[in-house]
Amino acid sequence: MEVQLELPMKVLYLLLVVALTLFSGLADSRAFLHAAQTWHNDQLSLPELGKSLLFFAFGILLYILSLKFLRYLGVHSATIQTSLWFLATMVGLAILSGEFLRWQRLDQAIALGVAAGLTWLIVRVEA
Repeated sequence: MEVQLELPMKVLYLLLVVALTLFSGLADSRAFLHAAQTWHNDQLSLPELGKSLLFFAFGILLYILSLKFLRYLGVHSATIQTSLWFLATMVGLAILSGEFLRWQRLDQAIALGVAAGLTWLIVRVEA
């Protein structure tokens, strides 16, 4: 049985979902950046491995918390939940790595189009 939420609570939950998902994506983005450095000169870097694992642990914790509020908002689809995380992670990775700004304008436009398309699917499928 789903509980009907008043508009102020829906807005609060939506803000929590956005914040938790963005921070989860940023944490996982940092984890991916550190993971890319774990095999420096074919030697395992324990500090980079540790940083990567810590950021992944923090990211998944925030993701799981966001699922609670997504469920309150009626979003039960694992596909939609994961798509939101994926979008936040990809945007975070592009920004934190600094690579997005070095891409050619056409590539930036395509990336924004893909993000917009994924957002469209999230809204349409869950509606």
